[in-house]
Amino acid sequence: MGHNHMMSRLTHVILTIQTLTMLSHAQAVMAETQLFDVHMMGRTLGQVTYSRTQKDHGLHSTLTARLNNTPMGVFDGVFIGVRQPSTGPDGRQAYEYRVSNVSPKRTRKVSVLFRNERVVQTRVTPPYKNAMALDLENAPLIATDMIDAFGAVSAQTQCPGSLRIYDGRRLIRVSPKSSIVQSKQLTCLMTYKVIKGPGHLHPFNFRSVGVSLTYKTDALGRNALDQIDLNAGVFNISLLQNN
Repeated sequence: MGHNHMMSRLTHVILTIQTLTMLSHAQAVMAETQLFDVHMMGRTLGQVTYSRTQKDHGLHSTLTARLNNTPMGVFDGVFIGVRQPSTGPDGRQAYEYRVSNVSPKRTRKVSVLFRNERVVQTRVTPPYKNAMALDLENAPLIATDMIDAFGAVSAQTQCPGSLRIYDGRRLIRVSPKSSIVQSKQLTCLMTYKVIKGPGHLHPFNFRSVGVSLTYKTDALGRNALDQIDLNAGVFNISLLQNN
């Protein structure tokens, strides 16, 4: 009986270890995806997809924007961004923000290495004509990237705090302004300002954008991002959750 009992316990331990291993592996490849429809003046311009996958060696995030129905196709194009673990020029661990921006006029590729929210290296092909000047050795740039910032906003259950974003061309500050709590809804009003480098969307060169984040509250009182509204000049663009 003692031998059988010992074998039974050993079998139980082995099965438990196998189960935990399977669960940990499942968690290691756990993925989260969010889909948004892009609207302007009642017109669907395209879609934005954000996904995040936790793997054994770090967090992998992607942000893809496909616009294929802008007025007269003027702003049609594809933005494909990836944020993943990488190695800096000094051999130390870093995160790479890598973007391919494809439009009817040109294709541009951007790679920025970050370590502890500091820019380590920037590469842009073909180079921007009017990007902000960098002197990383003497003036470290403290910021995060566009994909990490989008992930932070989408994962929030309360209004986000301030963010500093560097996209390879400009430095941006996103700051909280105010919040509105209504029945089953939290609205966060924020300001998005380019503080160094050129504005957005040539020839308009917007340097300030109003941002409204809407979080819907479920039956358990948890908030989840439902809508993003952007306002710049005559442009009012909405990203509506479509999951």
